[in-house]
Amino acid sequence: MALRSAAVLTKSSGRPLPSLRKLRPCFMATTPTSFKTGKPHGPMHQRGEYLEEPPRNLKDLEFSLKNGIATIKLDRPHRLNALSEDMAESLMRLCEYITAAPVEKVRVCVVTGGTRAFSTGRDLKDSKLHTTLEKRERYMKLALESVMAVHRLPLPTIACLSGPAFGWGLELALACDLRVAHPASLLCLPETSLGIFPGAGGVVLLRELVSPSIAKDLIFTARRFSGADALSLGVVNRVSPNVEENAEELAQCIAENGPLGVRGAKEVMEGAHNVDFGTAIALARQLRAPLSETEDFKEALQAFEEKRKPTFRGR
Repeated sequence: MALRSAAVLTKSSGRPLPSLRKLRPCFMATTPTSFKTGKPHGPMHQRGEYLEEPPRNLKDLEFSLKNGIATIKLDRPHRLNALSEDMAESLMRLCEYITAAPVEKVRVCVVTGGTRAFSTGRDLKDSKLHTTLEKRERYMKLALESVMAVHRLPLPTIACLSGPAFGWGLELALACDLRVAHPASLLCLPETSLGIFPGAGGVVLLRELVSPSIAKDLIFTARRFSGADALSLGVVNRVSPNVEENAEELAQCIAENGPLGVRGAKEVMEGAHNVDFGTAIALARQLRAPLSETEDFKEALQAFEEKRKPTFRGR
């Protein structure tokens, strides 16, 4: 996200800093303003009408919400959770629901495939049905948009990896903020072995996560690597034989913190990409300042005095 506005110039570069009067944090009730145009942000920051009940008729997905932790489970075990176009559409509907939910209701999201497999990626049997350019373009559009829907979620996201995570499935995991893997899980971006390359954002997402040489190694060779190897490569954050329990503990740890602060920190880290240092600092300053006036911060100070844990309400 390029942050530019005709307001204050940096001393170092002469490039403009965003107008502080125009900026609004993504986690506030009002629609945030674009740092580039002054218009509303894209899908990552838009909160539509919130529905009390999650979307129904989800295709091969399960959704649950407990104690502020949303869990999306890929549920197509007979195909090792190979992703379909219907699953992509259901995933995007769930992301819309999560984005629109009140901050205090949904604080972190876990994406899992269960213990047998995270996802083997695109269903190659379905690919045989893509007999026209229109069908192939529709598939590519849904694959990319479903991954980007997860990537744009304004709250922390955790991928829980067991078994294979291939292709589109691994790209979905890379779209999450954090990844926890079983040491014996198997990861791979096999697309170059099929004469193509990862088309659901994987090339860019992996390049942002690890060094260019490691990203090129994994994509050019299409080699498989274990969860343990993924940790040493920097592709995953944690490895545990009790991967689901570990992911749940990580989600709970995040959910216990102030949701406004957590979302604000994510917004700054995402917004600081590809901008100069001064612009990134201006963004951090703008999103940080209102948090000192929140009920949550006052509650944290009161809890400190009373030697107890604070109860954050996202206000």
